[in-house]
Amino acid sequence: MAKRRAGKKLRTIGKRKVRHIARPMRKARPARHVTRKKPRMQRPLLVRPKTALVQRSISEIVEYGEHSIGTVTHYYGHLNVGIISLAEPLRVGDQIHVKGHSTDFLQTVESIQIDHQTVAEASAGQIIGIKLSNKVRDGDRVFLTKSM
Repeated sequence: MAKRRAGKKLRTIGKRKVRHIARPMRKARPARHVTRKKPRMQRPLLVRPKTALVQRSISEIVEYGEHSIGTVTHYYGHLNVGIISLAEPLRVGDQIHVKGHSTDFLQTVESIQIDHQTVAEASAGQIIGIKLSNKVRDGDRVFLTKSM
């Protein structure tokens, strides 16, 4: 039997007691190779052809006899309804011109609603809802055109 020395513990392997167990060395892990992400190829911008909208500046609009009556504050896409904050009165049957960064169309007002109530005319300072034929965006300006 092996004698016991002070401070060293004997370990049992099978039936024998030994001082040191030879353990197999761990295999070294391979170094992780850090790969840099390659920059993605940017797709070319899709350039849509300009529609046949007449691009006019605000000063040209005033020359044609249009004057600003309000701005679009919200648009409900599923209803095609624009919420407009009025600065001047508006009536059913008036022709409006909605002009914005990517919006430019003429339309006759078919219905006006204030708090879900249909009205024939709205005065300055009111917030109204109008059924629109095209999509509008917040901040688009609304002009009243002269009926021709």
